[in-house]
Amino acid sequence: MGYPEPVLKLSDISLIRKNHTELENLSLEFRPGMIHAILGKYGSGKSSLVSLLRGSTKPTSGSLIIEGRVYSSLRIRDAMKMKIAVLQHFDQFVDNLRVKEFLYDGHYGSNAAIVSGRKMNEYYRHLQETYGIPDYGDLPLSRIPVSDKFFLNIIKHIDTKPRVIVLDEILDKLNSSQLSKTIRLIKEQAVQGAAVILITTNIDEVYDVAEDVSILKNGKLIYNDDIRKVEKINLIKLAYVEISKSDRDAVSDQTFYQLLKYNEAILYELPINLLIIDREMTVKIANKSARSFFGIDSHAMLDTPLEQLFVDNVPIYQAVADAFGRQEATILHNMQLELDDKQYRANIKTNPIFDGPDFIGFILAIEDVTEQEVTREKLFMTENLASVGLLSAGVAHEINNPLEIIMNSVDYLSYHIEEDALNRKIGSIKNEVQSISKIISNLVGITHKKAFKTEKFSLNDLIRNLIDLLKQSAVERGIDIDFDEQSEDYFIEADITEIKQVVLNLVKNSFEAIGSKGHIRIRLERLDEETVAIEFEDDGPGIDENQIKNIFIPFYSSKITEDHNQGLGLYISYRIVRKYNGNISFTNLSQGCRFTVTLPLL
Repeated sequence: MGYPEPVLKLSDISLIRKNHTELENLSLEFRPGMIHAILGKYGSGKSSLVSLLRGSTKPTSGSLIIEGRVYSSLRIRDAMKMKIAVLQHFDQFVDNLRVKEFLYDGHYGSNAAIVSGRKMNEYYRHLQETYGIPDYGDLPLSRIPVSDKFFLNIIKHIDTKPRVIVLDEILDKLNSSQLSKTIRLIKEQAVQGAAVILITTNIDEVYDVAEDVSILKNGKLIYNDDIRKVEKINLIKLAYVEISKSDRDAVSDQTFYQLLKYNEAILYELPINLLIIDREMTVKIANKSARSFFGIDSHAMLDTPLEQLFVDNVPIYQAVADAFGRQEATILHNMQLELDDKQYRANIKTNPIFDGPDFIGFILAIEDVTEQEVTREKLFMTENLASVGLLSAGVAHEINNPLEIIMNSVDYLSYHIEEDALNRKIGSIKNEVQSISKIISNLVGITHKKAFKTEKFSLNDLIRNLIDLLKQSAVERGIDIDFDEQSEDYFIEADITEIKQVVLNLVKNSFEAIGSKGHIRIRLERLDEETVAIEFEDDGPGIDENQIKNIFIPFYSSKITEDHNQGLGLYISYRIVRKYNGNISFTNLSQGCRFTVTLPLL
């Protein structure tokens, strides 16, 4: 079965105005029953083509063939007589006309100014019953929304049963309900034999409505085929990506298509989150990485307002919107993003997209640098701790000598003074000196590499025994300790005394955070064949964001306790765990904090 004869045919049409070629040797066919989309960026020749079809412009050369008759040009009256309905986005309306007068004006050659009110009202009721338009009564056009004016103009022309319907970017003027109705109506018109020409910049509309597509560039036809034969990304590139003539001439059509496929692969498979944003700040293209990053599928993401993607990251959205407003490239370094309760660090880059002098949108690239930042911060902390440790050890060594002299003097005084009041003061001095000595001993111990004895032992047994020792202290504080040890025994090789110290330090840390009446949960879990994790979770106040970077630094403590917290527990624990090629990390919870210690299994 062959295709029906075209109702409208353009043959070698050229249009030259003011020494500028607007159309060049353009040949196109529009067949009854088909919806034909025409794409092209600004200056491609779309408006010139519409002007020819409307009868407003005469071509320089070529001919128009309408239902087999050849015309060198059309006049507006000829186009109307041949039932070519042209509706454009810049159509003007006479606002002092009543709605029913506007609808009846031009109906089968009628003039609303001289027709009888009865016929006009009958026709108005016909449109209401047939197309479901609202009852505007005697309202003038000036009193109804702009979208209603364009929608009524479409209804008015469709009701005349035109042979050719040209919609020149008019669908953008409609609201969502009117758009749905219009698409249904033009599809019905096509089924009844009309040729529909859809001129738009909305790629999604093309795929939803059209069957054939043509692309104009610089007044020339560069593509004309079934819409199903071209992928969306390639259609965009053909219509809107500029390729130099030398590049285009240098390759065959097959090679050119392959280049487009390569570009598509680069765009979609690039391991960075890429979004193409239009002038209305809505997402038009999102690559695979971006869809995964935001957790939205491709169909749901298209035409999503950018603000919706950054609803939990308002400062970032505002910075991007400012760059959009200035039409400038911008780089935002190491920004903190929150998506689905997860924290990310990202470098965000914006690059404007121009079509000649016209700004048409921008590229938004979001580079997830969370892992790099975590690694960098860990390295920075390790270097800092090493420097602080060496400095502390040096200071401790220098303090030891005068401290020993003070201790000897205090002992001498305690033996030679009999007065009780003075002896009590001397006892207090001695206790404080011993406290200082303990701190120095800890510092020297963790900063000097010394031989240590390792043994194989069960983490389950170690934690269970320590909990038994801590039970009384926990009961006095009103704190419950739960141990989720799983069913498997986890064995490691280390100095058992040091691992005990780590566990005690972390439990003590939870005690101090909770204060009284709370809950501590300790959990053992195998992460993989070689690693076990010990989790310490409490329902205390958590760690203040301003203190996070300092918690592993010696002598730093956010807690004020009666036993003079020295701020060494986490520092010592960190050094011990790292010595056995393990790691210690923490996470703030909605209520409390979780410390996780990982160690290598036997």
